[in-house]
Amino acid sequence: MPLLGSPVSGYYKLSINNDADMDQLMEGMREYSANAARSPGKLACSYAVNGKERYWFECYENMDAVNAHVSNCLPTYKSKIVPNTSMISMVANCDPTELNECKKFMSQWGAKNVVVSAVIKGSVSK
Repeated sequence: MPLLGSPVSGYYKLSINNDADMDQLMEGMREYSANAARSPGKLACSYAVNGKERYWFECYENMDAVNAHVSNCLPTYKSKIVPNTSMISMVANCDPTELNECKKFMSQWGAKNVVVSAVIKGSVSK
């Protein structure tokens, strides 16, 4: 796996369900964020709510780091976030050597729209 060759950068948009338990969702987001921060290879993340939509920005060293993040965050995601939201879109950039793996990974979360692109050589700043 490339180490900071071209990080995996993702932008995800979710809708908040009309019947969402906002206390549970916000608790889940704080818990998810803390778990994400402890994930090896996690470079950065930020999560926001704007009206009835949630926005996620995440950046990882590589797909190994993405998988470590999922191991740390999946229980909270399933129990506190999924019941209150629906995935709308996932957009990601990754190293060309990880393109197929990244596409497969991003396509498994039920988003209506998934776009995964290989970064342009020389376009990554660190």
